[in-house]
Amino acid sequence: MSIITNDEIKIIIDKYNIGKRPLSIILGLGEVTVTRYLNNEYKPNAQNSELLYSVLNDPGLYLEYLEKNKDKISSIAYGKSKTAVSKILNLSSEKDELLENVAEYIVEHNIETTNLSLQKLLYYCQLFNYVIFDKPMFKSTCNAWEHGPVYEDVYYKYKVNGNNPIETTNRISIDPNIKKLVDAIIDNFGCFSGAVLCYFTHSELPWKKSYDAASNINNEDLKSFALKLKEEYQINDISDIEKYVKTSIASFKMNRGEN
Repeated sequence: MSIITNDEIKIIIDKYNIGKRPLSIILGLGEVTVTRYLNNEYKPNAQNSELLYSVLNDPGLYLEYLEKNKDKISSIAYGKSKTAVSKILNLSSEKDELLENVAEYIVEHNIETTNLSLQKLLYYCQLFNYVIFDKPMFKSTCNAWEHGPVYEDVYYKYKVNGNNPIETTNRISIDPNIKKLVDAIIDNFGCFSGAVLCYFTHSELPWKKSYDAASNINNEDLKSFALKLKEEYQINDISDIEKYVKTSIASFKMNRGEN
């Protein structure tokens, strides 16, 4: 691979609306490294050049670095760059604080939550909020990806964890009424692996319809499916969620030839 040029480094800066110093910091290059590159004080080594090329060509990877190291740069620099990369990735420009807080709460209270399983637990929070309260919990739209429903903002925030459990030291408080439902989702679905939860969501109409159409999961489809679950399983209260879970796990075991 060739060494990245100054013009290509400037493209990174313009593309992500980030300054030279904060770019250096979030990439772990040292505060003045990018400035020295652009001042021709020295050229990037092969390792740093590869890293810069990677974030130039992969906005999702850049977002991972930005989220991971946002506390090391100013809130203004973070906000401007987050807006720029979010537009590139077609992420919501309006922060969904409840979604982020519930995600943090789940990570804190559910054992060994991976990014894969977290996405499904958030999806079930949204779905069963429709079932029980006839309204969405989150304002964000859920996407239909190959491995099931995904909230992109949360996905990219935790993507750096890969398949490993997410760790957090945060202590999140959420509204008591919302907490009751989230706790029920953790109790009923949190014990399953991401793979099992994928099987559940792949069997459900909202994901199947949206994935086949290569579109987001429409809230109207969620609402219609929620009404079907409510009627079929007589779900009138949070405690009734287990009725659906029992059927889902029975179907999973049958599909695997288990008793």
